[in-house]
Amino acid sequence: NPTLSLAHQNEPIWSGCVTASLEARAWHAATNFPLCAWSSMARGYFAYVEDGDVKRAYDDAANQGRRARAEEVGQKHGLSAPQVALAWTLSHPGNIYALCGIRTKEQTIQNLAAVDVELTPQEFKYLESGE
Repeated sequence: NPTLSLAHQNEPIWSGCVTASLEARAWHAATNFPLCAWSSMARGYFAYVEDGDVKRAYDDAANQGRRARAEEVGQKHGLSAPQVALAWTLSHPGNIYALCGIRTKEQTIQNLAAVDVELTPQEFKYLESGE
């Protein structure tokens, strides 16, 4: 399965990695074929994880803007930027599963809060494109 994250990859994190394109997203929505989106929170990018691979793959001006908008929308909903990023992935139409690298019980609890977040169509678009 491809990755599907609010943070777009500048380059694959590993050789052969694929990101769900707009066409792939539309196909999954139309067919309801499950999409198990790995790295749905961009390997910690939205939590400011300091990692060379994360920086190489995700850190650019466009993703910095997406992260800032996730923080802004998160304040409105009482959520963190990683929770908003997870909610964005889960807000796609279709049968979407977000795979998360959870390391602690607290992270599990935090991520579960994102499941119930319903982003408006305007928030969804704003998070990705700034419009």
